[in-house]
Amino acid sequence: MINYDSEEEKAAQESLAEKLKQTREFLADKEKVKEVATVIGEMMEKVMDINARLKRGERITDEEKEFLFEADKEFKQLLQGFKNMQSIIEDNMIKQADAIFFNIKELAEKGDEKAKKLYEEILPKYKDALNEENEGRLN
Repeated sequence: MINYDSEEEKAAQESLAEKLKQTREFLADKEKVKEVATVIGEMMEKVMDINARLKRGERITDEEKEFLFEADKEFKQLLQGFKNMQSIIEDNMIKQADAIFFNIKELAEKGDEKAKKLYEEILPKYKDALNEENEGRLN
């Protein structure tokens, strides 16, 4: 059982766990991924066609202008959705790596020779990763 500092933290962690589950389910569903890729491809083809016509100096219809406006909104939403999925997956990977690191550290502190050797090997890399993460937050 996990202990939380507050109900808010518990709710946030449960929400993240649910989002991770949904992300994994979506990415595992090849048909959904293929469907999204197909829709994106069709939209891009139409956008590129309209763009080429504009470059040739042709006028576009109000419907095509509306399509471009809606396509722009949808592309931005999709991009944000993919960025959110990426963040959720990265957050989970960091938590797993931390759990492994601290487990090895604990074993090393208890005298496990293999764990000591591994801990000494991964400690500099772990510190580097923390520095990179902190630098990323500052930028």
